[in-house]
Amino acid sequence: MLDDTDKKIINHVQSNFPIAKRPYQVIAKRLNIEEKDVLLRLSELKKTGIIRRIGGNFGPEKLGFTSTLCAARVPEDKIDFFAETVNSY
Repeated sequence: MLDDTDKKIINHVQSNFPIAKRPYQVIAKRLNIEEKDVLLRLSELKKTGIIRRIGGNFGPEKLGFTSTLCAARVPEDKIDFFAETVNSY
């Protein structure tokens, strides 16, 4: 079960991750806890499957790209052709 500190850590990691040499130390300072506690909690959240991974998520529009979600029913033997065609756009 998540407590308030876990929720705050998740929010910082998800929405307000610091670009710093020691980002977890920055998060710890923001939350008035120890860096090791942030790391231990994140490790436990990962172990229990609440967090699958921590990685970059970039806003395509901020990088000059356009993004879209595409769903289609495609015969299995045409998947490569379909993907190539969609990706060309």
